[in-house]
Amino acid sequence: MKIGRRTRALQVLVWYFLFAAIGSEPGSASSYSSNPTKIGRSFSVVVLHDSKPVRGLQIELRTNPKADVESSPVSTVTTNDAEVSEFRNIKPGPYYISIKHVAFAQSIEIVVDSRHANACAEKVTFDWPGAKALSARSVSGLLNAVISTGNPLNDLAHPTFGPLGEAKLKLVHAVSGEIIESQTASESGAFEFKWVLPGLYMLQVEMPESARSHYHAEEGYVPIEIDSSANASTINLYLSPGICGSLGYENRQEAAAQ
Repeated sequence: MKIGRRTRALQVLVWYFLFAAIGSEPGSASSYSSNPTKIGRSFSVVVLHDSKPVRGLQIELRTNPKADVESSPVSTVTTNDAEVSEFRNIKPGPYYISIKHVAFAQSIEIVVDSRHANACAEKVTFDWPGAKALSARSVSGLLNAVISTGNPLNDLAHPTFGPLGEAKLKLVHAVSGEIIESQTASESGAFEFKWVLPGLYMLQVEMPESARSHYHAEEGYVPIEIDSSANASTINLYLSPGICGSLGYENRQEAAAQ
């Protein structure tokens, strides 16, 4: 059965606003539940990346906001050498535990309950950064982005990509936020960061002013895992609008290598 253009456009519009309504802000992942995790007055927080503990992230405990009372911080700790953050003798009540991060923040809702200590959890675990990291052997390659045709629905349903030249790029250590190097992509969208050690990084992409009206894409962060055993040698990066103003990304070099 063939679907008319107007019907297809309507379907795309419904799809877009549905995901925009349920999506989170760029790089964030939150869990706000009517059935929050019950936990004892003393508990630990573990942050994992690919099942390995992450060291150096700030973990914040905040009160649960009420109708007439704003949320306020209770305690902030950093994942230490044991990669575990501990909170002790917390007053019973509802709280949020959050990973404080410029790009990949996460939060979950808990209730500290001293009445049923044996039935309460003693550990909260985060899977971080919560977004798929692109795996490659180097931080070099090409930038491409969705070309704007003036018809957002068509750009979403049938994206056409073109080289994103002269974009401002920053390679940032994922955990510490330390800037490793800044550069500007060439007119053809080529970029290369040399001598990058294995590990997890963020590639911050900032659209050039001259290109903002020509491309249908957002600015933001792309998590990149540098691994000498990765399938993809470089990054053929395709950028597109994500959910709720986030940055969509794909390494087509990785897909070709597989």
